[in-house]
Amino acid sequence: MHTNITRNQAPPASTGQTATVRDMSFDLFNMSKITNIGGNKYCPAFIDNGRYATAVVHATKNEIPEIFDRVLSQTPACHKPTIVKSDNAREYHTQQLREVPKKHNVEEQLHSNEHQQFQNGRAEKLVDSFDRKIRGMLLRSQIPLEFWGAVVLLATDIYNCMPYRSLGMESPHHHRYHKQPDLSFFRAFGCATVVHRGRDFVEHTKLAPRGELGVYLGVGTSHGRRAFIVYSARTSRASSPKTMRKKAEGWLGQLRLTQVVTKG
Repeated sequence: MHTNITRNQAPPASTGQTATVRDMSFDLFNMSKITNIGGNKYCPAFIDNGRYATAVVHATKNEIPEIFDRVLSQTPACHKPTIVKSDNAREYHTQQLREVPKKHNVEEQLHSNEHQQFQNGRAEKLVDSFDRKIRGMLLRSQIPLEFWGAVVLLATDIYNCMPYRSLGMESPHHHRYHKQPDLSFFRAFGCATVVHRGRDFVEHTKLAPRGELGVYLGVGTSHGRRAFIVYSARTSRASSPKTMRKKAEGWLGQLRLTQVVTKG
């Protein structure tokens, strides 16, 4: 007896660009045992189905609803999520947090079951990626652990600028804003740099140096434009210059941060 067996073709893999269903997953990166230089302990990580990631460093769990509201407000209308996913942590079951999705017309808020982290896999994988990047950057640069907040923000910028096969070899930044990201501000975390001293730095003498030796911490925004974030061990403060000059690796030995200034 012979039978004809016909196998239907499998549906194509999802690229995360579905027009009708857009979801956003988030998880909390808990660093409460190592307070960073700004006095912050937590970092919620958000990622949508276009793989665009957002990370915000803050001090207390009570700020999560406000941060969630800010992230949804900054999301373009064409990428606004209709479904929000998170794990089953206690801080996600407050009345304040439930009101935020309603404000932004989110249709459904889902929570993974206890000990079932894979149900929120996209956000869990993002946090795991941040954990590896923090460890690698801090160990290589030999910067104190209290600078983990700067590493998270830099790792998020790098993540959004990398191409992914699930997006057709596009970057999440290009997928969201339809333009190529600016890579000119990326440097090795912790590399030695020299920045021009502004009026608040320079000594008022003719022979005073016009440059300040510092370490590169990432990319930020200053006066409405992208800028480097550079930390000066001499003044124990960070600045956001538009230009900087990278020094040779040998200079980094002169710049080891032996004292960390914490908030307050």
